[in-house]
Amino acid sequence: MATSKILKLLGATFIFLSIVSSLLSNRYNSIVMGEAALGAAVYGYPKGTPEWDQKVEIRNLADVWFSAGLVFAFLGLLLEVAGVFIANSGTSKGRNSVFGDFDEDHWNSTR
Repeated sequence: MATSKILKLLGATFIFLSIVSSLLSNRYNSIVMGEAALGAAVYGYPKGTPEWDQKVEIRNLADVWFSAGLVFAFLGLLLEVAGVFIANSGTSKGRNSVFGDFDEDHWNSTR
């Protein structure tokens, strides 16, 4: 039982990290876009200048945070599902093992 709780907690932590990662990615994208995100025509720096290189570096950082967010979300979901399966592995009743105990007699009597 403790293993499933740990997996669920780790899964929730990774999902939280994916949300933080997406916020950071959004922040860096807005830094790169600047006034262009508002629809204003903005003078662009020529390629090869330090300002251009800084924008490219920030854009790459935003892409890294976005990719990290996807990985965190995948790991979080995987750990959450593993925690549910481990928690319900002792109550296996065929097709109902994921959803816990299923009382078929009660179900038939209430229909």
